[in-house]
Amino acid sequence: MKHYTNGTKFSFIRTFGSLEKSLGETLKELSEVLYGVVEANPYFFDWDEIIPLYNQLCGQGGDIDEFCSSHVTGYSLFNGFSADDVQKEAMYLRLRSELYAKRSKGEIK
Repeated sequence: MKHYTNGTKFSFIRTFGSLEKSLGETLKELSEVLYGVVEANPYFFDWDEIIPLYNQLCGQGGDIDEFCSSHVTGYSLFNGFSADDVQKEAMYLRLRSELYAKRSKGEIK
């Protein structure tokens, strides 16, 4: 089993299409899709639940990316959108961003 360090992003979305398509074009298309999803998200971040869970599982400076991918997978299964990779990706990116911000502010380890 490969262990990742912080900064190794996970992705629920697989890239399809021509290998000649540039990474920039692919990311632009993904951003457009995710932008439309953000306002209609089926998830809610309950920080009173997430922070203690993160501290319990990763309290010694654990891997935010692994925590986020696991949390999003579990949340999506229990809330009926596990087949929606775009929603899971949007949730993952937002959760990841907010946890890294909290770590940089010293709110979590």
